Parts: sequence; C-alpha cells; structure tokens
Amino acid sequence: MGIRITGAQPHECRTVAEMIDGASHGLVDFLLRGIVPGASPVSIIAHALETGKDHYGLRNALVARDGDEPVGLSFSFPSEYHGITDETRAYVPGDRLDHLADLFAARVEESLYIDALFVDPRYRRRGIAGALIVRTAQRARGMGLKTISLIVMADNMPARRLYEQWGFAVVRPIRLEPHELLPREGGAFLMARAADAALLGMM
Repeated sequence: MGIRITGAQPHECRTVAEMIDGASHGLVDFLLRGIVPGASPVSIIAHALETGKDHYGLRNALVARDGDEPVGLSFSFPSEYHGITDETRAYVPGDRLDHLADLFAARVEESLYIDALFVDPRYRRRGIAGALIVRTAQRARGMGLKTISLIVMADNMPARRLYEQWGFAVVRPIRLEPHELLPREGGAFLMARAADAALLGMM
C-alpha cells in the first residue's frame, strides 16, 4: 500500500506531538522543559492538541501514513498566529521567550505558516516531505491564502536543501544567539513560496 495523507485522528495527539517535537530540532524542549512539574514537553503539546484551542488544534495536522502507521506530518496555521501570545507569556519563562524574540517576530503576513514538517527517518528520501508540502499548499489555497511560509535553522542543511528544491526562498535571516540549552549555530531563516499551480504540479 502506498503513502497516503489524511487528517489526524483524535487518538493521535501524542504521536502528532512527538513529530512536532522531532521537527523543532530542540526548540520545543528549550521552551517547555520543566514548566509543568512532572509533564514532558511532548505531553504538554499533546494536551494542547487535545484541547484544540485557537490555532494549536489537531485539525491543523496533515499526517502521512504507511497503511495506518503515521510516518510524517505537516502542522500549519495562518501566520497571524505565529508569535508570543499572552497565554504563552503566562506559563513559559520570560528569559526563554526573550531569547527567541526574533524568531517569534518573523512572519510572512497572510500566509499559511508551516510550524512543523517531519518525516520518520525510516521513510525519508521517498518524496513524502514534498507530498506534505503540496498538500499544505492545497490547504492554504482552500483557506484563501496565496503563500506558504516556514522557519528553518541555518545549520539544518538537509532541510534547507529540501525547501530550496521546492521553491522556497529566504525572506530574511533570524537572529538566534547560542544558548547552552539550544546548541544551534548561525541562527535561522524565514522562507516562503507561492502556493500556486506550479507547486501543485510538482508531484
């Protein structure tokens, strides 16, 4: 059976949370570790997905499946929601948010923001990431948004090459200073491309 892409199921909150964590390359752990006693960053995300508040609901997940097994994810929402909310400030330590201030300020207005794109390492180089990008672009067009955007770490060269292959261009660099809990080099980049017919025809 080939790979298919569907919405996420209610019982998959933990799985989707694990893939969001995997896609973040340490950002989720940096933000959420230790903020709720006894709760891991993944369990915090899973709870947010279960409650489905605002933009962080399970409805925003597209899941790639091999049979019934989830093997990839695109999690996206309108870019207006990419930022630091009052709710976030209420429970995430201020020094962590301040460290990521430029990242949270980076957005392409009126775009569909890909918060997480993940493929299980066992399934990489099979075109799944590209298929998820195309389906996300279709979702953007269905929402009346003409652009898809994302943030990639500067030192994540495989991801940067993938996005460039799929027509994403750098909008601007993002300042991200080194931190002992977030060992990344070179900051990050805000990237975007049109959710147009040319992209939809690339599969």
